[in-house]
Amino acid sequence: MFTMSGNLKSLYIFLSIIIIKVGVSSPLQRVNRINLNVKLKNNSSILDTGRGNIGIFLSKSVRNLRPLREHYYWKIHHHFHNRDDALQDINVMPKDITLCEDGAGAFCPKGSVALCTKNSAVRCLTSLWETEICDNSIYSHCASIYLPCNMYIPECRDEGKQYFKILSSCIAVVNVYANLKHFNGTIAARNLIKVYPPNYFCEIVLALPAQLTKGEELFARINEMFGKFAVRALDIN
Repeated sequence: MFTMSGNLKSLYIFLSIIIIKVGVSSPLQRVNRINLNVKLKNNSSILDTGRGNIGIFLSKSVRNLRPLREHYYWKIHHHFHNRDDALQDINVMPKDITLCEDGAGAFCPKGSVALCTKNSAVRCLTSLWETEICDNSIYSHCASIYLPCNMYIPECRDEGKQYFKILSSCIAVVNVYANLKHFNGTIAARNLIKVYPPNYFCEIVLALPAQLTKGEELFARINEMFGKFAVRALDIN
């Protein structure tokens, strides 16, 4: 029969008291949701990146984005997650584009490029002309992107294969009225001039800073505290 150590039991009681007071789900439910990390309700968690292979990829790649100031987190949008919250037609001028910080290129899946704007948005884009027709996109267009292989993907069973291809639906069309230069997986922000007609892009992922609710801040603190305790008490690496 499983028994808790004194320290672990004390922490569990402490967390349960907090949870009763604030009305959130139990620690075991939270830990389970943290591990899944891709099946949470929209807007419910700072760790929520949505479902599907793209959601799993973003749950890891979002760590490449710069840390935000206190009380904020990166809210992720893609076809399976927060799609309806994203604007569907965006015009971007040269003055709107800013230099992407280190890591933005690694945030976006292979086959797309990161565009960073002065409202702190990071957009993963592919050329609209390189998309293909599909049925489940707002614009009936999907882009080919490549995600890292893992043991659960049938296409990855070939020896030495590092990436597998998926079709990702466009959640918006981005019209960039600027001459474009690419650098390290991002669109460079130097010496840009206005051009017409614009460059048309399919947006497959959008990351926007969003303010934490009080419940999300509490969850983040409990998650961090529980994680540190687990490492010490349970010898989890």
